[in-house]
Amino acid sequence: MRTPTMLLLLVGALIFSGAGLVRSDASDHRYKEGDTVPLYANKVGPFHNPSETYRYFDLPFCVPEGVKEKKEAFGEVLNGDRLVSAPYKLNFRDEKDSEVYCKKKLSKEEVKQFRKAVEKAYYFQMYYDDLPIWGFVGKVDKEIKSDPSEHIYFLYKHIQFEILYNNDRVIEISARMDPHSLLYYIFASVWGHRIYTIYSILFIVFIILIIVTAFITVALTYFQLAAEDHQWWWRSFLCGGSTGLFIYAYCLYYYYARSDMSGFMQTSFFFGYMACICYGFFLMLGTVGFRAALLFVRHIYRSIKCE
Repeated sequence: MRTPTMLLLLVGALIFSGAGLVRSDASDHRYKEGDTVPLYANKVGPFHNPSETYRYFDLPFCVPEGVKEKKEAFGEVLNGDRLVSAPYKLNFRDEKDSEVYCKKKLSKEEVKQFRKAVEKAYYFQMYYDDLPIWGFVGKVDKEIKSDPSEHIYFLYKHIQFEILYNNDRVIEISARMDPHSLLYYIFASVWGHRIYTIYSILFIVFIILIIVTAFITVALTYFQLAAEDHQWWWRSFLCGGSTGLFIYAYCLYYYYARSDMSGFMQTSFFFGYMACICYGFFLMLGTVGFRAALLFVRHIYRSIKCE
C-alpha cells in the first residue's frame, strides 16, 4: 500500500511543480513610480507564415550593450519563445514625449535584409510585464505604382508605446509605429496566430458532428443491408472517417485560395500538422460510425424471430 501512495504523492508533486512553471505571475507584479518594468523582445517573422519565426535581433536593429536572455518558464519554452532584453526602457509611470534610442547607418546588406522583411510583412513581438506587444516592421506602398519594381518601401523608425495603469499595476500596452498616425494594426485570427473562441460553442459543434456522423453512417449501413450486402463493417468505418478527408480537402482550398502562406517551411508545417489532425479525425469519426452501425445491426437482427 505504501508504494501506490508514494507514487500518487510523486505525481501530485510533479503536477504542482509543472503548474507553477507554466503559470504566469503577472497578476502579482506591483511597481512604484520610476521602477524598471521588464521589457523583452521575442521574435520576428512574416505575418502570413506564422510558423516561420526568427530571433528579434536577426534583423539589423540597434543592438544594446549586454543583451541578456530571460530565464524562461516551462510554458514559454513550449511556446517557442526566445526572450531577450529589449533596447527600450519604459519605467513605471514615467511619461516621455520622445527619446532617440540610437542612430545607425545601414549597409547595403542590411538595407536588403530590411527590404525583404518589409516585403514579406514581417511583424515583431515583445512582452512588457508579460503583456504581449505586436507591430509591423514596415509597409509597402503599392497604390501609386502598378509595377512591383517601383513600389515604395517604408521602414518604421518610430515606436510609440501607450501604457495603461491601475494604481500599482500595468494592465494594458499598445504600440504604434508612426507617432503621427492614428492607424492601429490589429492581428486577425489566422492559422497559427492567437485564436479567441467560445469553448462552449465549440463543444456543442463537436457533439453535433458526432451525432450527425453516427446517424448518416447508420442510414448508409441500412441501404447497404437492404441491397443484401452484409459486409458493412469496413464501409461503416470509412463512411464515418470520410469527414477527415473532407477537412484535408478544405485545407488545400484554404491554402491556395484564402491564405497568403508561402515558403517550404510554412507549407510543410501547415500540411504536415493538418495531415496529423485530419488523420486523428478520420480514426475518431470512423470509430463513431462503426460503433453506431454495430449497435444498429445488433438491434435490427435481435428483433428477427426465428421459427
